[in-house]
Amino acid sequence: MAKKTQIEELLELIEDLGMMVVDQNGTPFIQTQDSEQQKVFSIQSISFLDFLRHQYLESYGKLAFSPNLKEVIDHLGSMARNSGNTITTAIRNAYVNKHAYVDSANDKAQIMKIGKDGWSLSTEPSVSFIKSSSMAALPTPINDGDFVDLIEPYLNLADDNSRYLVVTFLVSYFLDLPSKCILLVNGEQGSGKTSFTKLIRELLDPSIVKTQPTPSSKDDLMVAAVNSALLCIDNVTKISPAMMDVLCQLSTGAGFRKRMLYTNLDEVIVQLSRSMVINGISADMISATDLLSRSIQVILPAIIGNDRLIETEFWDNFYNDRPKILGGLYTLVGQVIAVIDDVKLDNATRMTDFCKVGVAVERVLSWPENSFMDALKAMQAEAMEIALESDVTATGIQKVMANRANWEGTAEGLLSQMNDYCGFDLTSQTTWPKSARSLGIKLSKIMPALRDQGIVIEKTKSGPRKITITNIAVTRPEKPESSLSKFDAT
Repeated sequence: MAKKTQIEELLELIEDLGMMVVDQNGTPFIQTQDSEQQKVFSIQSISFLDFLRHQYLESYGKLAFSPNLKEVIDHLGSMARNSGNTITTAIRNAYVNKHAYVDSANDKAQIMKIGKDGWSLSTEPSVSFIKSSSMAALPTPINDGDFVDLIEPYLNLADDNSRYLVVTFLVSYFLDLPSKCILLVNGEQGSGKTSFTKLIRELLDPSIVKTQPTPSSKDDLMVAAVNSALLCIDNVTKISPAMMDVLCQLSTGAGFRKRMLYTNLDEVIVQLSRSMVINGISADMISATDLLSRSIQVILPAIIGNDRLIETEFWDNFYNDRPKILGGLYTLVGQVIAVIDDVKLDNATRMTDFCKVGVAVERVLSWPENSFMDALKAMQAEAMEIALESDVTATGIQKVMANRANWEGTAEGLLSQMNDYCGFDLTSQTTWPKSARSLGIKLSKIMPALRDQGIVIEKTKSGPRKITITNIAVTRPEKPESSLSKFDAT
């Protein structure tokens, strides 16, 4: 009998470990079954390579050569893509058939299942969870107390409106919303912005990397998003327009395409969306109105004197209470799942699904009627006003329309008017539109925010390209009655 090659030995070893499958992004995995539940490992990951090296050494008492390992992994990928079953994978949490699942990623490999009847351990989730090297464990939750009462001591919030928004954000994280909400956290130095962000991280998606600085590129941001269910960006001063565009895409669902190797044209394609927490001192750290329309913003008050705990004491208390806080949060999520289908909104907004969650939370927790929507509208109006103040194009439009009800003309004419009405301090800025085309692009981005401020911009879609601006906040004075009117013929 011919002696088996090392490649044949490796393939037999893998056949005993599990079967090859492929996920929704076309990524090949090996699916294994232990005494408790199914597990999946990406065969293209370093962890699987290490696992395979170790298993081969344990089984055959010798080392596996790297060229043979590469050959085997390439073969397994082909098997998975061509004949493997398709599975759904997720990292940390998923929402399937009106049930939220949470991967605790602890040494007990616990998966929590949350539905309208409450929460419990699940050994057969409808989704396969994958783990990243940066993931940290969640404790086993305990059903002991009301979530809002338990979390209240750890959230430095200024008022009820902030509380309504933050609690809704925490619940919405577990649900499959078409657009994921972004939580913006502002406050002066000493208001606990970083601790607030870390606390949300530790509650929803704990990681070895608690927070990260503002990503310098799309690749950096996407790598973080692939390896975390929640993005936490700390101490932001200003986010560039290009990065704001990427964040907006990630909120609504971004497709990430990257070459596998420089030597071929194959691509890795990943489709994902993420909830985010971004903190910074400046209230205008995000100025893009389309991104703000997908965000909620809270301003933390300064922590003064005896109200400030020693940091180690704060975190010791939180980690001691975290199992109960998680139990209360999972209970609240289940209660929201039970009623959210009955929620009907009178006025649709860009965050309609998030609003439905907020109204459902309001009903479950017996908040005052319309309290959530009132808080959201007040917050968005203030955020949009700040964003428009920092946008030079919006400022130019507002100056042109300050004392007039209507304006009509071409983009060239509007830009000329803006140049006439605005001083050098505005027109010299790098973001000031330099051409009619540039102005048209910028108008498309700020039109919704200006509309909320009472300035309605309309562009003709056919014929001569004209722009019509109406300032509904300005009414023309009634024409005074002519002294000759009494002589008009009747």
